[in-house]
Amino acid sequence: MRGVLARVGLLSGLVSLSGLCSCDEHPSIGVTRVRDNGRKVELDRSVRDRFFKQSEGEREGGSNEARIAEMLRWKLPEGWQQLPVRPLRIVNLRKGEVQCYVSFLTGGGAVENLNRWRKQMGQPALDPAAIAKLKTHKLLGRDAHRLDLQGTYSGMGGTKDDQRMVATFAQFPAFAMSVLMLGPRAAVDVELAAYDGFCGSLEFDPSKVSGASRGGGTEEAAGHGGPSLDPTKLRFEPPASWAKIEGHPMRLVTYGTSGGGKCSVTVLPGAAGGLPDNVNRWLGQIGAAPLDAAGIAALPKVKALGAEHPMVAGYGKTDGVVATVVRVQGDSVFVKLEGKSDVVRAEANNFVKFCASLRIEK
Repeated sequence: MRGVLARVGLLSGLVSLSGLCSCDEHPSIGVTRVRDNGRKVELDRSVRDRFFKQSEGEREGGSNEARIAEMLRWKLPEGWQQLPVRPLRIVNLRKGEVQCYVSFLTGGGAVENLNRWRKQMGQPALDPAAIAKLKTHKLLGRDAHRLDLQGTYSGMGGTKDDQRMVATFAQFPAFAMSVLMLGPRAAVDVELAAYDGFCGSLEFDPSKVSGASRGGGTEEAAGHGGPSLDPTKLRFEPPASWAKIEGHPMRLVTYGTSGGGKCSVTVLPGAAGGLPDNVNRWLGQIGAAPLDAAGIAALPKVKALGAEHPMVAGYGKTDGVVATVVRVQGDSVFVKLEGKSDVVRAEANNFVKFCASLRIEK
């Protein structure tokens, strides 16, 4: 069941996880709420609300795990079964004794996570140089490291001999995701092609990404192919009055400005919808009229990454936006300042300086 989600660090005090997961399928169960570490958990609410409610003060929009998981879509391999989610598994699949799951990861990086899986299979750790030489596969548009290990598996489920683990790890600017398949060696051998097909089918659904444009192109949507620009090599210098804050997980970075504005940087593959669609979507968000081709051609320019690029600056009755898109190495870097009109207007010069500071580390 797509959209059924799990949360990292899920309700450790619950006595029976399997009973909790089945509440949606068996509404006659009489238990409606329990307390975990003094926090009420309402079992008659949706799976998303039960599993992803972080705290009473959780920011609007839900946890990053929930938001990322809801964007995913995939093709279920023939004969595979989709199971209720479990801790650390935002997609949970099985065929016979073979399990396969997708995890949302926020720490550790490739070295720590891959070596953790190697340890579970009784294999020695690899140094960063060795991990960098591992064969890569595409996962969610990124070059992803791939492990393929055989031997004795030791994990929370105990020790099992003659196992095979295939794990694919993709690093994004603000998070990472992995797809891990594990089971008896002979059974995993049979399912390897299905695993590759599943990994290849995983993608972010533009229709479920916040702010998607009519054509599906948006600065927050990702697709297959992956940026040829390495986002980790993008450098910038924010104004002293800006502070780094938590933003949408698909964004490389988000800064908060004086007065409550937000300036974000996002890197996406290809044209990502193109300049006209994105400009007019930004204007539509503040209630401004769209621009025709002549209007877009007449936009002022802002310097970024050593060249000048069109910049839209719109100030509506309530909200304002200043934004640009920079095409570099075949991909798109979006820089967007948004907030109340007076705040955005006051920060426009800082936006220009911030754009001018963008550079790519050699």
